[in-house]
Amino acid sequence: MRPASASPRRRLGALLVVAALAGAACSGDDGSSSATLLETLPPLATDVDPGVVETTAAPTTVVPTEYRATIRRTSDGVPHIVAADLAGVFFGQGYASGQDHACSLADQLAKVQGRRAAALGPGDADANIVSDFAWLSIGIDRIARADYAEAPALITEQFEAFAAGWNQHLAEVGSAGLTGWCAGADWVQPVTGADVYAYARSIALNASGARLTAVIGAAQPPDVAPSDESALPPLDLDSGEELASNAWAVGRDRTEGGAGGVLVANPHFPWEGELRFWESHLTVPGELDIYGANLTGLPGIGIGFTDTFAWTHTVSAGARFTAYLLPLDPAAPPRYLVDGESRPMASEEYTIP
Repeated sequence: MRPASASPRRRLGALLVVAALAGAACSGDDGSSSATLLETLPPLATDVDPGVVETTAAPTTVVPTEYRATIRRTSDGVPHIVAADLAGVFFGQGYASGQDHACSLADQLAKVQGRRAAALGPGDADANIVSDFAWLSIGIDRIARADYAEAPALITEQFEAFAAGWNQHLAEVGSAGLTGWCAGADWVQPVTGADVYAYARSIALNASGARLTAVIGAAQPPDVAPSDESALPPLDLDSGEELASNAWAVGRDRTEGGAGGVLVANPHFPWEGELRFWESHLTVPGELDIYGANLTGLPGIGIGFTDTFAWTHTVSAGARFTAYLLPLDPAAPPRYLVDGESRPMASEEYTIP
């Protein structure tokens, strides 16, 4: 990504500035102070530079101890987030994400951490219990947290700032004030940067290990090994969904005036749930000006553009991994055969509330 040399001017239409303005300080759990007063400015209807709030009223700003960001929304609700540094931008993005899609992230953290049954009950046909056992067995939350402890600051700072913004919004409205189906749920709790990072890592399994959750969570060892391997049930990893997407790139030789280009991004992702894209605009004046979308609950921009560069992605039908069926040892079914050699299965215990 190349930083923009200047902020492009755009017609934002009616703007709604929503953020926390420094007012009476309150003490946090760690003794730190943060501002919690929420103020809304009158809508604006002018051409504005995304890096400048053009209004006679004082701009409202989210101001916790460590981060500062200004959030404005267009008449369609898209958050335009301006900050003096990257940490502030990600903080503002986390705050706006909490406003729009707090339930998506809270639910996905419960899933990846194996807490869905405790939060939502066993589910239809024990679906949440099966999910919990599977994700605990996959262990991506545990693996990601270990990696996060060794990750460079460039990575961790964005997740810490995003989590701080999400938590700031939750602290201001409480779980009862959340927008969405989880409003009032006691299992919606503050998050950490490591939580969000682990969720981001779990998304990378969507085309591989995550397809095995129903199989892993419901697996039971047989009393005896099948005499005929053809009798084994098929391992069906097909989600049953038709996957597709589109992208069009038009160069300057095909555009009127012969300057610039056009990129149309049309990923066919769901319009609901955790794989829904969420639109936002991130600006650090003089350093970064990037508009686009990312999956709900994640910092940054997954597909988008600056004033000099744009990118997208499309679906691929390629195989992401290969599954092998190994025969069980007829003499001891919890063991399996590799080139005729009997090997024991590894065992791990998990308890699902």
